[in-house]
Amino acid sequence: MKKVAIIGGGLSGLTAAFYLARQNKNIDWQVYEASARFGGHIKTVHKQGYIIEKGPDSFLARKPAGMQLIHDLKLDSELVKNATGQSYIYQNKIFHPIPEGSIMGIPTKLKPFLKSKLFSPLGKVRVLYELIKPADRSKEDQSLGDFFEKRFGKEMVTHLIEPLFSGIYAGNLYQMSLRATYPAMETLLNENGSILKGLRKQRVQTTGTKQTIGAFRTLKGGMTQLVDELVKQLPAERCHLNKAIENIEKKEDRYHLLFKNGEIEVVDEIIFGINHLRALELMPQYESPLKNQKIASSATLSFGFKIDDVPSLPDGTGFLMTREKDEHMTACTWVHTKWPHMVPENRILLRVFLGRSNLSNVTELADDELISLARTYLQDIMGVTAEPEVTEISKMNMAMPQYDIGHTERVASLLEKTKHQREGLHFIGMSYEGVGIPDCIQLAKETVKNM
Repeated sequence: MKKVAIIGGGLSGLTAAFYLARQNKNIDWQVYEASARFGGHIKTVHKQGYIIEKGPDSFLARKPAGMQLIHDLKLDSELVKNATGQSYIYQNKIFHPIPEGSIMGIPTKLKPFLKSKLFSPLGKVRVLYELIKPADRSKEDQSLGDFFEKRFGKEMVTHLIEPLFSGIYAGNLYQMSLRATYPAMETLLNENGSILKGLRKQRVQTTGTKQTIGAFRTLKGGMTQLVDELVKQLPAERCHLNKAIENIEKKEDRYHLLFKNGEIEVVDEIIFGINHLRALELMPQYESPLKNQKIASSATLSFGFKIDDVPSLPDGTGFLMTREKDEHMTACTWVHTKWPHMVPENRILLRVFLGRSNLSNVTELADDELISLARTYLQDIMGVTAEPEVTEISKMNMAMPQYDIGHTERVASLLEKTKHQREGLHFIGMSYEGVGIPDCIQLAKETVKNM
């Protein structure tokens, strides 16, 4: 019987174990998690009636892998759809609504875009010029920033596109790979000669506007409910906590796992459900095309207030910050409007996001410094001066892999190497083919299917 070690008990590792178990293959698999809990970045806290997410608060429903796992776990009845609502861009002390009809910032409706005060008249003309601008098709990968600036101008990028993408990837738009993060835009340009023309032909869901259909899903008890159900449905004797690995050595055709407690396990294959750089630390002798991948850090702080203690906020679900100044804050979610079930009656929950790749690592700040920084932003931007009744901090150090230019080629090279050399090594998680929950689920599922 083949022995397989799944290293990492986050969502990717647990998903791999779940689908391995369902396939009834002749495989003896074990999950090894270094910490005292499963779930990785997913962690939900229940405090004084609030449901607070310390990691991702939801997943994108239009990507099928997430919804399929929910169905396979029989959690369909536990799903909650996000409330629709306006999102804003905060610039020069003004909340600017994201124009109706925007697709990741790109306008598909002329009137709302022209009425927006987020852009100057010249900036609007430059965006509309994209309709007749010759298509500059490229054979090589390029950065998202360069691609969008060439098509729509600098103002559109800095005022809207960059805040939206930084909220997802926590990175530098001018280093981020177009083909690894948003290849559909390049396809639209190549097929239509214009992105605006291509989007107007398609019925694509808008982003952050009043008419945006609830695109995201969570669970009634929070995202930890997904992790808990995965663990519940897996054999307990195969899932191990506090099993940190010191290093891995390949001897002949098998892998020797040396644990920090001195134990040794010998396996035939390994599924790495941890970030790629951590995997390389365990196997320093392994030559990987992704050995220089950068990983960004961030922090989120959630503050719960009595409704009367917070000045009136704009009608919406939150805002994103432009990068015009070197501010650590990137966004704020008004959780009480986006996810009403997560907040007690007559309460407000504000979730502040901190961390930019070009600034110092916010996770190195002490808790009281982080709280002070976040509350300063709340006061300056929203006029919130009251003491919160609930505070929750989440530091995500080295948590977001960066998909820099050429990422897809490096991942393809890694997969080609593992496939043809028959090494018995498999890599899943956020470091490769998408940072979202459905992306990680899909990669884990495909990996075990092809073993």
